[in-house]
Amino acid sequence: MKKTLTEQGLPVLIYNNDGMDLFQWSVGNSLRERPRKVNEKSDQDVICEPIQPITSMEEYLNVRIGPLKDSVAHGLSYNNVGKTAWELDKEHISVLGEDPLVPIIQWWKDGGRQFFFSMRMNDLHHGWMQHFWNDFRLKNPHLLLMPISEKDWQAKYLPWLNGDAQNPMLREEICNHAFDYSHKEVREHYLDILSEACRRYDLDGVEFDWIRANRFFLEGQEKPELMIEFVKNAREILDEASKRVGHTIKLIHRVPDSIEKALETGLDVKKWIELGCVDAIISGIGEVFTANKTEQWVELCHRHNIPVYGVIERFDWGHSRPNWGTCETLRAAAATLWYKGRWNLPFQSLYC
Repeated sequence: MKKTLTEQGLPVLIYNNDGMDLFQWSVGNSLRERPRKVNEKSDQDVICEPIQPITSMEEYLNVRIGPLKDSVAHGLSYNNVGKTAWELDKEHISVLGEDPLVPIIQWWKDGGRQFFFSMRMNDLHHGWMQHFWNDFRLKNPHLLLMPISEKDWQAKYLPWLNGDAQNPMLREEICNHAFDYSHKEVREHYLDILSEACRRYDLDGVEFDWIRANRFFLEGQEKPELMIEFVKNAREILDEASKRVGHTIKLIHRVPDSIEKALETGLDVKKWIELGCVDAIISGIGEVFTANKTEQWVELCHRHNIPVYGVIERFDWGHSRPNWGTCETLRAAAATLWYKGRWNLPFQSLYC
């Protein structure tokens, strides 16, 4: 008999906080996108507005996640944007302690809720802002999909990173500045982050976000066998951590809108499932609902008693979609996702 989400130890609804609120406070700048017209292209998208250091935990909670404590979101996944929480500059967020994520997790779990450490598997925010370059990226520009030569690094990138020059990356090149997973060092870097998170935090699960961004190899050179090995290694790390804490730490994956799109980027999710490396699937980027292939993931995963979460990405960048996020559109999105998993309702849930 198939188990419900609760019986499998998973929340019905997971709220993903992308961590930008914490990151912005750590750098002393509020980053937002300039209001623009639909389809307008601009190289001046990001506006930085100085903000004062955080003065209390309550002040931080009021920005975004505080009201969730009284909501039906019993799961919180916390994304690390560019840098992990323990890598952030502490000057502006010192009130939260040496590791700012620790008190946030404690606050959330006080009500019996579940916390998931969310990892963007190839985030691209560093393409727009210098603050997103962590030590590993600064030391390894040769591991990018578009390796940076020593000459260009010294002449173009370092001056930009130091605030003395314009961004050397063209908009269409930014995706090529993601890491190349064909390099062992890259895969080991992400596994090291996973190990450290398990050491530092009381986790109920880990989310691998393969959407942000969905590119891991040069086009035509995808190596799904390397990603299978990577996911197996991740599951082994979580199994060891589970023994230490006395409960299973779930591994959930946010994947593209269809199985075909996942395979195109080197993600053989079907094989991951067969190897026991998937506890739940989060399906899609959450911007389209009728056209995505959620039911495809449902059909695959439910054969293995694995739940599928539908995605609602709620935002309004630059007021380009003024109706996005209204009660009516949110209900319509939720209804569409629910319909796609209607034949097996206990397993169709929402991830926001």
